[in-house]
Amino acid sequence: MKIITKYKHIWIALLAAIVIKAAVPPANGLTDIGVNVLAVLVPVLYLWLTVGTDWVSLLALAGVIMTGVLSAAATYGASMGSATVIVVITCMGLNKVLSDTGVIKKIANWFLTRNIVRNRPYIFMAMFFLAATLLGLILECATLGIIFITLATEICAEIGYKKGDPFYTALIIGIFWISNITNAATPICHAVPLIMIGTAAASGITITYTQWMTLGLPFAFLMYLLLLLVICVIWKPEASKYQNYDLDKAREKKMPLTKEGIISLIVFAGVVLAWIVPEVFPALLPAAVKTALSTWGNTVPAIIGVCLLCVIRVDDKPIASFPELAKAAPMTLLIFIGAVVVFGSAVSSADTGISAALGNLLAPLTSTLPIGAIVGLGVLFCLILTNFVSNVVSMLLFFGLVIPVAAGASVSTAAIAVIICLVANFASLVPSAAVTAPLFFGPGHITVRNTLKWNFLMIAACFAICMLVLYPLGNMVL
Repeated sequence: MKIITKYKHIWIALLAAIVIKAAVPPANGLTDIGVNVLAVLVPVLYLWLTVGTDWVSLLALAGVIMTGVLSAAATYGASMGSATVIVVITCMGLNKVLSDTGVIKKIANWFLTRNIVRNRPYIFMAMFFLAATLLGLILECATLGIIFITLATEICAEIGYKKGDPFYTALIIGIFWISNITNAATPICHAVPLIMIGTAAASGITITYTQWMTLGLPFAFLMYLLLLLVICVIWKPEASKYQNYDLDKAREKKMPLTKEGIISLIVFAGVVLAWIVPEVFPALLPAAVKTALSTWGNTVPAIIGVCLLCVIRVDDKPIASFPELAKAAPMTLLIFIGAVVVFGSAVSSADTGISAALGNLLAPLTSTLPIGAIVGLGVLFCLILTNFVSNVVSMLLFFGLVIPVAAGASVSTAAIAVIICLVANFASLVPSAAVTAPLFFGPGHITVRNTLKWNFLMIAACFAICMLVLYPLGNMVL
């Protein structure tokens, strides 16, 4: 009995694989290979939710090879050899340099020391959240959370607020919301949008960085405004102690940006421009440069940026140490990303028939409901599920359910993919909602109880923005 209890999730996963292999027939468009893929995919999804994403993802690669849908070479090439993995490694490294050289904190402090925040607690909150939003567009969510939680706790300690006080709670939950919002708003240094871009590409849907931000940036801006409405107008937490915030003292603490910080910022800006300018302002570039950047893709500028920071020396010391940068992208994350991208290729392969089977199974529903309602239901259930389980698993599940249906309708599957990713990232309801949730719930910065009402408001706002604004916008521009 002890061995059953100890390894219960593994036994459940094995049982699921056996049941699928024995009971699911290769019919309705599904092939024998498709049954094999489902017998691997479903147990892996379960283990990702219950056990973890490290060794499970590595085993998943072996499982895909065993199904016969992809060769060993194709599996390894689509996983650890994919462009998504390279971009994540380099972007995490660039993020670390910006943080280590003080660039991020310097920018954040600039917003918090403007004269407009003097004796105006809710203007201070607006500037605090604006700084977090702008930096979050280019900063990995855990780094953003750590930096701004540190700033919030230092400021609250100075003015006399502690954990549990409404002012303190509002600052922390606002940071959590923003880290979720911005983590999907751009693919710049954000792993989850990169995973979705790779998964969509495996299904024949091309999404460029610029196309992503066509929806992601309006989403971030509108969610920021609604966040201010919820916190500063509806909630309006008690802020009488804010008068203790010494703006002049805060200005005195500011440190000038170092040479390393300036160089790091220039290099990072150069990488971002190399990604965006060829698409947004192609006329500004000579034809040869535009062709070269298009050929390089998103990986080469990021690689060059990281290598420059390892080569350039200030006071006879390199700005960045590559072994230290490599730690910013843990192996477990890279293997997980690789497994996700491989499953995207496997599931969308015509050899499996999974997409066709899903379309056939959902045909009775799709024939009676308009496509907008189907997408809306998918987005709603994704938003609900992601607040309790893995964001990436929720994203992949509803991508697999909604896209086959939408592919036969006159709507933009690229827009739907982006929207699913946006809602899959907005998860702040419970401690299991996101990988960054322990930063907020773990030390007791917030609790489920003191944030529940406000979380429900923001979840509803997220759904409304996605379906009333982004869905029609995406169908027009993507």
